[in-house]
Amino acid sequence: MNHKAKILQLSLLFLLMISFQACKKDAISVKKEKYYHERIDNPTGGWITQGMGLRMGRRGAATLIEGGDMASEGSYRINGDKIILKVPGHKTIRFRIISEQEIHADSGEILFLSSNE
Repeated sequence: MNHKAKILQLSLLFLLMISFQACKKDAISVKKEKYYHERIDNPTGGWITQGMGLRMGRRGAATLIEGGDMASEGSYRINGDKIILKVPGHKTIRFRIISEQEIHADSGEILFLSSNE
């Protein structure tokens, strides 16, 4: 086999590998607004606290609730089994999609899809 034929075969193999990577399916889709939240057991007689929450809109808009009553607006994108959240003034926050109902933040929080979805 000559040199040009080898280069052509390698090029075709490379293009095939890239096309398979580009076709990777996202683990979830957002056709209507989704809200994920942490499940927190509040102690009896103590302060009531709200854990982390993430609202995801259809067009990439997101609201991050970091606990308490503080909310930050940002944007998200889904890439395979990852949610990448960008909130101005914060570092990029990443979540791993476990299932349609459960996502895990890289910082350790476990969020669940709201039951009224």
